[in-house]
Amino acid sequence: MENIDSEKFTDNISEAGFDDTVTVFGDPDNDDPVPSPEVLYQQYDIKSGDDFRDYGKLRLIGMGGMGMVFQAEDPGLKRKVALKILRTDFRNRSASVKKFIREARMTARIDHPNIVPVHRLGVLENIGVYFTMKRIHGENLREVFEKLNAGNEKTRQQYTLRRLLDIFVSACNGVVAAHAHGVLHCDLKPGNIMIGRFGEVLVLDWGVARERPPIGPCPRDVNYFSDEDSVVEGTPVFMAPELLCSEVKFPDEQTEVYGMGAILYTILTQGRLPFDITEGTDTVIRKVVNGEITPIKNNLPKGVVYHHELAAVCAKAMARDRRERYPGVEALREDIYNYLNGFPVSACSPNLWNRFTKLVRRRPLIPAVLLTIAFSLAGYHAFEMLQEHLDNRTLQTIIRNSTREANLNRRLVLRRVNILKNSKLSTEAAAAIRQNIQVAAANATVEYNVIFDAASRLSPKNMEQFLYSGGADMFLRALRMNWQLNNRAIIRTFFIRCQSQWHDLFKMARRISPELNELVIRINEQMKTKK
Repeated sequence: MENIDSEKFTDNISEAGFDDTVTVFGDPDNDDPVPSPEVLYQQYDIKSGDDFRDYGKLRLIGMGGMGMVFQAEDPGLKRKVALKILRTDFRNRSASVKKFIREARMTARIDHPNIVPVHRLGVLENIGVYFTMKRIHGENLREVFEKLNAGNEKTRQQYTLRRLLDIFVSACNGVVAAHAHGVLHCDLKPGNIMIGRFGEVLVLDWGVARERPPIGPCPRDVNYFSDEDSVVEGTPVFMAPELLCSEVKFPDEQTEVYGMGAILYTILTQGRLPFDITEGTDTVIRKVVNGEITPIKNNLPKGVVYHHELAAVCAKAMARDRRERYPGVEALREDIYNYLNGFPVSACSPNLWNRFTKLVRRRPLIPAVLLTIAFSLAGYHAFEMLQEHLDNRTLQTIIRNSTREANLNRRLVLRRVNILKNSKLSTEAAAAIRQNIQVAAANATVEYNVIFDAASRLSPKNMEQFLYSGGADMFLRALRMNWQLNNRAIIRTFFIRCQSQWHDLFKMARRISPELNELVIRINEQMKTKK
């Protein structure tokens, strides 16, 4: 086991740095002595009996202001884990121990794919409290920006704007889940968003997290929290101005919206900050409080495209007046969804031309329709025939492309299911494969939905031809795959669409394929029984 000498680690924190969490108001560390291990067991309901040596050879993988993270091996499950302990200077501080335990339990409370799972909380003799988490191999968003700014071409190709926005949406999902569990992160920044080796996105470091206050902002005279909660910690350049100037006493969902907006700013500028940290802490805090954000248009690296709508979304999330921000991170996420899917965003009012161009991107058939109308006024009947022909050709192209993608993802599911049957796989590898199976199944289901949406708009003749040439089997494969993976929620949604948007198509498919009809009956019966 690696010997740990805490004296060789520095406690210096650069002022208002890109990724440094600092205490802005209050005293986070009182001088109360830490309870003995026996008192910790009783006071915090933590089981005893752990030994630091049981975790095998340790390797330091991360340092924070208060804690250290090691790679270790779980003695029972024989898997790699991340083991976090307090640094020597903080182990004898009661407030630090309490905060450390709160971090572990708050993180464990949030059961979501975008939140790192906590495995165990315990007390180690001569070391103090610790907890273990899933070991993630990958890089955080700050490290991605550093590579982009260094001109790493591989990183530039991998992390396109679309990919970065997908990562942002996943991070929003984790934060929304935390809010649903009554937890506020309070230190949202690029360094706390991890991108795993297998594409997973995780919101990390809940060390300054706290309980969400009751609905509505908390004025300064509210006594809902204890005195310890009056400590305000975070990274100033990503903190909401109302926290820095004490307009509100405690963080809430509006301050979290600001933090996510600041992260979006760094995505749009490829790592550049909304405030110039070289001007010093006091200047940065003053600019944050006054809302003096450097405009995105003026802060773009050479060659990076300015996106007006995304800049408007960012500006709304970081509005100085909290009442002008999104009501929650969920609403911010929805605007990013709208942008990615070609719909207008609520953060700006698009003009008629902007709405039209978005409509064209969503429905590329529209320009052809307009041109056809313009050149077919003399022959309405001919136009109708041409329109139907164009519609069917476009829809068939969509069906053909989505069929290829659906088949690729479905085969990927089947291959990884077979790999999962290998009993020699480690727990970590098996978990990663299961996650990849679900991702591939979700991607295949999305493509099947596109196929059926397009097929349901075909002419009756082409619709029948589609079903007899394999379309009915697509229904069968989509249902069977999700049923075998126990994706019941997806199946329920699938059946709802079958009864509404795809009613005629699905009815005809069941008539053509007895096997599909039999599977539908069996699934319906089992789902009713489960209820």
